[in-house]
Order: sequence, then structure tokens, then C-alpha cells
Amino acid sequence: MIYIFYGDDRKRATGEAKTILGKGYEVFDAEALEPADLADMFLGQTLFQEKRKILIQDFFANKALVGELASNLEGAEKGLPQFLDTEHDIVIIGDKFDKRLVLGKTLAKDERVKLQEFKVPEAQVDRFLAFNVFDEAMTNGVRAVKKLRLNETSEEPYMMLGAWASKAQKNYVAKPTEKNKKILKELAKIDIMLKTTNYSSKPWTVLETFLLRLENM
Repeated sequence: MIYIFYGDDRKRATGEAKTILGKGYEVFDAEALEPADLADMFLGQTLFQEKRKILIQDFFANKALVGELASNLEGAEKGLPQFLDTEHDIVIIGDKFDKRLVLGKTLAKDERVKLQEFKVPEAQVDRFLAFNVFDEAMTNGVRAVKKLRLNETSEEPYMMLGAWASKAQKNYVAKPTEKNKKILKELAKIDIMLKTTNYSSKPWTVLETFLLRLENM
């Protein structure tokens, strides 16, 4: 069975993957894979067990892998048809999955594939607080962190990060300095960090660290 999980809530997608695969699964980063690796992953066997459990991260960001999967869609000797016949449990996780493309349409209607989107739940953030804390940190990170800590139990960290990114973008448009550009890049890094690493379990610590560094960026 092939599972394709996509969307911006990487934490929930990964949790669902772990539930499906159980213990002892293999993890592959698609960035390090070549098209030639797919046949072994989807169709190969192991010495100790017939069925493999595999998690592939960011598969659809690797154009070479996508091309191999999409090759000869109507054929039976290579490309998608043979891979869908896998006996293994394979979970593919990625931020985006385009159902409008031929490959996406083919996967979406095949019973051997389960698609599921994981979106971060919509939530409200106190934008006045978020902007106020951000501006405070530009001159005094310690004071900004103290103000943030008073409100962390009632706010959502990912929404707070989004508000800061919005503020930073406006600052850069109004004044495209190197510092404002660096702040934007740093917020983008934090966004990826919270979605793809163990730091997702302690987001407020990551955000507080950013505030403490903001003044001297």
C-alpha cells in the first residue's frame, strides 16, 4: 500500500506515518535518492522479512524521482504501473501534491494509493501582540521575550511566526535593507525547522531564541 501525505502540517503527517508503519521502518530523504533507487525500494525484498516499511520525505520535491514515477504511465514494464503493485507499506510525505497534473490524477484515482492532506488548523493570533513583541525585540530582546511568555498559553506559535513573517515582509518592502532581508530569511529557516525537525516539540523556545537574536541581526 502506498500512502501520500501532503500539506503544511508536517508534524501531524509524520505522526500518522508512524502510526501506520509501526516500529522498525526505514526512512529516506528524497533529496539523496536517485531514480535507480526506486525499483529496489518499491519492489525489492529484504533478507529477513518479505514486507518492508518505508517512509520517504519530500518525494515530490525531487523532479528526477517524480519523472521516473511518471514515466510510461500506460505501460507495464517500468514507471508508475509497476511501483503501484508494491507489496510494501510506503508512506510519502511532502508539502505539496498537485492533483491537476497527469501523475496526480492517476494516483488520486488508484485504489492502491491513499491520499491525505494535512493542513495546520486555522487559528487566530493577536496581531497587535505579535507586532508589538516583534518591534520590541528590534531594540530589546529580553523585554520582548518576557512579554511573549505572558501570552504563550493563549496563543498559537505557528500563527505567531506567520504574523512575524508578515510584519518582516512589510518592513522589507518599505525598507529593503540587508538586516530586513536577513530577518526574512531567518524566519523562513525557522518555519522549515519547526516543520521538519525535533524542534517542533518546543516551538516557543525557538521563537524566543529568535527574539533574543533579532536586535543584533
